[in-house]
Amino acid sequence: PAGTEPKGWEWVWELEPKGQHETEVTLTYDWSKVTDKDLLKKISFPLVEKDKLEHSLQRLSELV
Repeated sequence: PAGTEPKGWEWVWELEPKGQHETEVTLTYDWSKVTDKDLLKKISFPLVEKDKLEHSLQRLSELV
């Protein structure tokens, strides 16, 4: 949340043009700097379910 220290993870969206009407979108997330062992015990990967990722990509497509 705003105003708090980052917990150690990073989410990155990369957008690469692939022609006049196409863009390749890559999402990566890096949790290698997370040191909170209790937090790591609570999560499982993949963090984002496939349908949620597809919805996010659809929203991105609608906005550009």
